[in-house]
Amino acid sequence: MIILEATSKTEPPGAVQSKGIVLNHIQTGKPAQNAYVERFNKTYSTEVLCCFVFDSMQEVRDMTADWLELTHFGGRLMV
Repeated sequence: MIILEATSKTEPPGAVQSKGIVLNHIQTGKPAQNAYVERFNKTYSTEVLCCFVFDSMQEVRDMTADWLELTHFGGRLMV
């Protein structure tokens, strides 16, 4: 499961979906869902992105996959 936070509207409509990304918005009346997204963003940033110098996007993908396997973010915790 990949969780993304939309921070701008620079992508034209349909551009994200054409890349195989499915957008799941926070459900109305479920503000706690945003807390999960924010927690993931902070944890991922501090444990992966800020801790390593990457040489390529593939290296970022590989490190992210390893990190997801070592944490609960790849499983039931974020559901």
